Amino acid sequence: MPLYEHLRAPLRMWYANMLQAAPSTPHPRGDATVRVGPEGDTDRVLLIGNGPLHGWGVSLHDLAVPGQLARALNERSSRSASVEYVGDERMNAASTLAWLGNRAAAGHDLIVIALGMNDALRLTRLDDWKRDYAAVLDRVLSDIHPAAQVILVGLPNIRAYAMANSSAGSVAQLHADRMTEFTVELAQNHPRVTAVHAPAEKFEAARPLGSPKMYQAWAEALSIHLSPVLETIRAAKPFADETERRWEWAGTERAVRAASTTDGRSPLDEIVREAQEMFGVSLAAVNVLDGDRNWFVANSGGAPSSMPRELAYCNETVAQDRPVVVPDSAADDRFKNNPFLDVVQLPFYAGIPLHSEDGRAVGTLCILDGTPRKASAVDLQRLQVLADRAERELALLAAGTRAASEEQLAPA
Repeated sequence: MPLYEHLRAPLRMWYANMLQAAPSTPHPRGDATVRVGPEGDTDRVLLIGNGPLHGWGVSLHDLAVPGQLARALNERSSRSASVEYVGDERMNAASTLAWLGNRAAAGHDLIVIALGMNDALRLTRLDDWKRDYAAVLDRVLSDIHPAAQVILVGLPNIRAYAMANSSAGSVAQLHADRMTEFTVELAQNHPRVTAVHAPAEKFEAARPLGSPKMYQAWAEALSIHLSPVLETIRAAKPFADETERRWEWAGTERAVRAASTTDGRSPLDEIVREAQEMFGVSLAAVNVLDGDRNWFVANSGGAPSSMPRELAYCNETVAQDRPVVVPDSAADDRFKNNPFLDVVQLPFYAGIPLHSEDGRAVGTLCILDGTPRKASAVDLQRLQVLADRAERELALLAAGTRAASEEQLAPA
């Protein structure tokens, strides 16, 4: 084992603290699919990963890599381009299969995997990362249509990012270089897989976390590699599959859409801010669980738009349909090997189930903290009062009877 890997424990904590300190940093929320061009002949690209794909510094996927790449591909081919993004800064290689969930890759012509930046920063054991990364590639290859291809993008220049321009970043860069070497080796063993180096990041001095201009340059550089591959794929006339998400609860779609437009000013946002202040925790959230996703329809800062249901504390709360308290996830067999919790380092959880109009548990109000606590440290009766308010707000959203929600959902 290289000597630098002895720094794994402090770097994992450094990364978790960095995530918890970044709730006010702009990042995209809402629909992660961007289409450019008219209906009809369309190049469909699926992006899987984190790092540059996450979109720090901008608030819309249209301004981040998905939108910029769709425009770059459209300009190069004159065909429509649809780019879908699956991932989040908190998604590591070990949790990627869960993030993919039941999403089918068969409807895409080209799958681009740019995965590993947080694993590099956290010094994930290389053998573990190789195993998990290879499993992601195997899953994708087993699902794509016969003419589709896969592009593996190497790790970015870690030191180019302001938050990693330090001695810790230098250590992470050593790890990232070894990870990139593996992506090249992996591609050599698969005829439908190509490895490319990550485009250079061109940060603007006034926007060191990321900007539309930076993501545009990154996407245009990547499109140089992708366009010839797409031309080859199009010549084979691949199967195209247009599918729409099916919601298990009618209220989920309204709640998710409202979450992307409220800008932190909805009644649900007020409730989670009250919960965070009342219990002195790192994060409070209202969630709706639907299909294979846990949707954060309101949170006090820093949570993604959604995450895999199977990795969420709240999946247990909804399944049991009763309050659940986890004093320390590291000491709980249900969660101690959870890769998402390993990244975010939020070991304490308390959640109250929220119900639909027919009495079915469909979501939660929950609080999470970066330090373990005793179960008795949280007053569940006080949390229940807030949960009752959240449940009423979800009911209003589901019924379409909240005036503010109707305005938010009205067409522009």
